[in-house]
Amino acid sequence: MSRLKKPAKTLQSSHHNKEEVKKRIADEDRMKGASDKLENIPDTIKSVPEAKAYYKATLKMLEDSGILSNLDRYVVGALADSLAKIQIANDIIGQKGDLIIQHTKAGDKLVVNPAYQIHDKYMNHFNKLASQLGLSPSSRAQLSSLTLDMRAEADDDVLKVINGED
Repeated sequence: MSRLKKPAKTLQSSHHNKEEVKKRIADEDRMKGASDKLENIPDTIKSVPEAKAYYKATLKMLEDSGILSNLDRYVVGALADSLAKIQIANDIIGQKGDLIIQHTKAGDKLVVNPAYQIHDKYMNHFNKLASQLGLSPSSRAQLSSLTLDMRAEADDDVLKVINGED
């Protein structure tokens, strides 16, 4: 992954100019912007009660993380909409079953419930969005690993100062 695609806070300063990393962190914080409008549900999901509920639940789960800003409202909205559609598909599968009878000119045949296609489509969409927001175990593990590397590097820098090095 190119270093331009990674957030500056995740860059290892042993591989990058420390001053450049500091400037990029400041720029990214400035670009992140405010988070005062996060509670305003995006218009794209206002008419879907289930999506609104998932939007609020997602904000609640991430409220202490400090990773969301107003710019993320629509990503969280899309994630909430995906969860709502997954729930609806699951409800249909629960009511009608895994297999349904399809009436055709040639006669009746047993087919997989089309709600599975909806479920799969929005599950894939959800997984992509969840990864972007750090909601999946693997994305959290990746962020955690980067954070540990950064802490170890910071400790090394402090030890250098204490030992009178550079």
